Amino acid sequence: MPLTRRFFIWNMATVLASVILSAWVSTVYIAVRSRWNPGNGGGAIPQETAGAGGAGSNVILPEPQVAYSMPEDIYMNAGVIGVCCFILLCLAMNLWVARRLIRGVIGPVIRLNEAAVKISEGDLGSGIAVEGEGEVRELCRSLETLRIKLKETIYMQECYDENRKFLLSSISHDLKTPVTSIKGYIEGIIDGVASTPEKVSQYLETARQKTIQVNNMIDDLLLYSKLDLEQLPYHFEQVDMRAYFNDCVEDHRYEFDREGVELELVDQLQDPVMIRIDAERFKRVMQNILNNALKHASREQGLVQLVLRETRTSAIIEVRDNGPGIPEEHLPHIFERFYRADVSRSNVDGSGLGLAIARQIVEAHDGRIWATSTVGEGTRMMISLRKY
Repeated sequence: MPLTRRFFIWNMATVLASVILSAWVSTVYIAVRSRWNPGNGGGAIPQETAGAGGAGSNVILPEPQVAYSMPEDIYMNAGVIGVCCFILLCLAMNLWVARRLIRGVIGPVIRLNEAAVKISEGDLGSGIAVEGEGEVRELCRSLETLRIKLKETIYMQECYDENRKFLLSSISHDLKTPVTSIKGYIEGIIDGVASTPEKVSQYLETARQKTIQVNNMIDDLLLYSKLDLEQLPYHFEQVDMRAYFNDCVEDHRYEFDREGVELELVDQLQDPVMIRIDAERFKRVMQNILNNALKHASREQGLVQLVLRETRTSAIIEVRDNGPGIPEEHLPHIFERFYRADVSRSNVDGSGLGLAIARQIVEAHDGRIWATSTVGEGTRMMISLRKY
């Protein structure tokens, strides 16, 4: 019920209650005065008088008539009492309504104004109590919700600012190495260090590879920024798990063969399993994980296995390599941006965002990605997705 209507009803109720109580008091007054008024024909009173019956005889005489107030005076007094009672009761009840108004509206509004001033000054740490009547209570709740959302927005903005600074700092550091190399090879050609056509061709090819590396790093940075800001659209569809990852293995087979590392698909599925993914985005996940496995696979008899299996509710994609493994203390951090477990590989080709991008995309699929590793035996990257 709106607050204005509620207070109107309260005021009308106080007036009605005052009228009823005043009428009741006036009625009681009239009843009492009418009952005890001697002028209404009271009984005879025995008195001792000397008369014809002889001295000392008792004779019943009628009570002498005394001037008493007329009934009109009783009603007039009752009217005055009723009016006085109405005024007093009306004042008392209006004071009660005013107290409710102060406690339920004016007090909370004053505190809301103080809270709004604090918010305008940037103080978002003080909570706003939900109090008051009706719309005032809803206003308190809305302003508290606004304060919380504003605080979260400012916190997220600060996080984005920190992320942007961190990304710029890290990517600038990682870009410096290939750019310096490109500059050195081009200067070598200009200065005549590359004195033969074969040497010039070698320098140019190396510079070209470095530019490709720089381009990939920039692409990774832009992709990660879009994923982090949730600005990348997804187009989900149901796909057959076995067929999709068989195509994925074939897409990467040439690259593995060129490096002398065997890539094997291990299918442990009993029946066809359907998963709901964005096929293009998930290719990026597998590309980053497989490239990471290729870099760390053993140089002698290198082997990377893509294992497909399932549980009662989930589809599991597992990538195993037979590389040196990752120490246990590094495992919780490998999906962080620019983190490299092997410090000696700090200058390895890549942006340092591969696994961070993979985690972002998997989590956007309501999935989970994690890793286990045994030093000297290899690493296992696992992804869990819901079955359909």
